[in-house]
Amino acid sequence: MDSYICPTKTCPEGTVCPTTDKLKPQICQACEIFNCKRCQASSRGKCQACRSGYYLENNACKPCTANCENCGSQRCSNCIPGYIVKDGQCVKCVQDCNICSGQWVCKDCNPGFFKDRYHNCYPCSPGCGQCTSKWSCSRCLPDYNFINKVCQKCPENCINCEDDKCFECIEGYRAIDDVCQPCPVNCKKCSSYQECQICKDSYLLDKMANTCTLCKANCRACLSKYVCGLCKDHHDLVGGECVPSECNSKNLCRPNQFCDANNTGSTCVNCMEGCDSCKNLDICTRCSTGYLKQDNRCLKCSQNCQQCSAADTCDACLDGYRFTTDKKCVEDQCQQNISQFAGFYCKVQDNGNSWEQCPANCFTCDSKTVCTQCKDNAPPVDGVCVIQNNQISNGSIIGIVVGIVALVGVIIVGVVYAVLMKKKSNFIQKNNDATTNKQNIQYQIVESATMLEQTKQ
Repeated sequence: MDSYICPTKTCPEGTVCPTTDKLKPQICQACEIFNCKRCQASSRGKCQACRSGYYLENNACKPCTANCENCGSQRCSNCIPGYIVKDGQCVKCVQDCNICSGQWVCKDCNPGFFKDRYHNCYPCSPGCGQCTSKWSCSRCLPDYNFINKVCQKCPENCINCEDDKCFECIEGYRAIDDVCQPCPVNCKKCSSYQECQICKDSYLLDKMANTCTLCKANCRACLSKYVCGLCKDHHDLVGGECVPSECNSKNLCRPNQFCDANNTGSTCVNCMEGCDSCKNLDICTRCSTGYLKQDNRCLKCSQNCQQCSAADTCDACLDGYRFTTDKKCVEDQCQQNISQFAGFYCKVQDNGNSWEQCPANCFTCDSKTVCTQCKDNAPPVDGVCVIQNNQISNGSIIGIVVGIVALVGVIIVGVVYAVLMKKKSNFIQKNNDATTNKQNIQYQIVESATMLEQTKQ
């Protein structure tokens, strides 16, 4: 009840705080147009914006096509997570993908999954909410906590913990002495086990008795046990009670409902089980996934079957399941329990899938003998990775070039040094020869002078 007191609190989607209200305290009131998200405060019968999955036309909220979040008329502009717009319709992305840029190209995987180089989504380790590989977790799921680099589940009913100590509990529980203790029955928020602060929807808080008492039928928030203040969807508040709203050209029923006219008026009634769209309880116009339309009725397909041409003949299995030889849908263990990626392939067998190693030097393969990508990024030849001995990597080529340049440099330096040393040697030799010649001349002069002196005597 306290959640719907206005204007001190913001009214939730589909309700508005009335400008004039005889109820005291003032309480949020439901918009009068079915599936309306926001309506005028002065006139709840005038819708300003529809809820997700509906579009506004002539003051009526009409349903978009299947799995569409925002649309104009029958063309979708934005799909729900896991789907992408194609020709105005929503088609499913690859498995476990949250946002995709093409039907088979995933941009962002669901929480707890990571994307490989081929834009496929694979599960992180158990309890991990964000990872870059199976064993590289950066953030745990809300009710898990990092302990020794592994995501381990928090204590029961806890969504935020450290080791075994809980700091935040799920709705209806409160952390007392680091343990989640239950609030009183039907209590949404409490300060202790004995004291309730806010009751769940459709319950009224009795502060004296500290209990949550059930409101009248189809009442969302009541002023007293006998007087309703806000009704559930598709119900009108009349004299403190909730009566079914009448469906018409303005108030359209949900896609899996039809407008049933009876003696007391027109009300929305659910279609038969497995029916997404119907004219009445006996005529279904479109069956749900996993059901077969036959004689205006919906028959359930075999277990885990997505589409069937007969009750016992499956044509397509649900995501995460595969066909056996007798056309039954069994769990695909390779999708549900991925333990290896590069260098392995999923071998499909009737008695259970298994991971098998790819051929030698193969990064990805379709079978034991057919490789689709080699480890050195070279294209496979007839499904086989051939190691070519004459192939030299870029790193090797650079190393060889550097070695050759260094060797040439050493040779050049050696030659220059040798030439210089040769010149120096020749210069020294010439000097030595000149000195010797000079000495010889001097010796000859002295010797000649001596002989001349002896002749005179």
